[in-house]
Amino acid sequence: MTDNRQSQEAVTIRQKSEFIKRVEDFASYMQKEYIDEGAERSLLISAGDRSIGDSQGGMAHILLGDKTLTTAGLVSMMRHDGFSDLFRMARIVSADYEDLDEVISGRRRRLRMLYGTAGMSALWTLCIIGFQIVGVAHWITTISNLLLMACAGFMLWREIRSLRRQIARMKATDRKEHEARMKHRMATFFDELLRRVKMDDDDDE
Repeated sequence: MTDNRQSQEAVTIRQKSEFIKRVEDFASYMQKEYIDEGAERSLLISAGDRSIGDSQGGMAHILLGDKTLTTAGLVSMMRHDGFSDLFRMARIVSADYEDLDEVISGRRRRLRMLYGTAGMSALWTLCIIGFQIVGVAHWITTISNLLLMACAGFMLWREIRSLRRQIARMKATDRKEHEARMKHRMATFFDELLRRVKMDDDDDE
């Protein structure tokens, strides 16, 4: 079992939240009855309780079973309409904002390499044709090489087209998430400002 139950804070949350305690008891039961049998099963739980008093909240994150199967399940969730917005919002409010930019940069570098490879292939194709024109190459060799270059060019074209589409989708996603992050920051700023104003008013009273 992978979880966040070992800290002193987690112990305190379990003492204050009956809901979190029941969730963890359920996870322990599922591990004992089903997961420990060695079957290829997985269970991922994220439970939160914001009603434990004094404006406090607590969460329990528990992972049971095959991590590879859990990863496949998360990928499936990210692609599902009902969960995709949730994962997008998690990226927006996360402290790590640079991951998508790094992925886009990596895809752009690969795209530049493919463009360079395509340019070299085109140049070599012209050389093959030139060799045939000046009579220093046999026509069978020329045709074979041209067919080979045509296959290579087709595969390069398909990969370049797919990569360009991926980059375009990522840029659109990054732009939307950037706008959503700005809105989230502004909303957080105003909420904090209102909270402080309210606290000052209460102190004055």
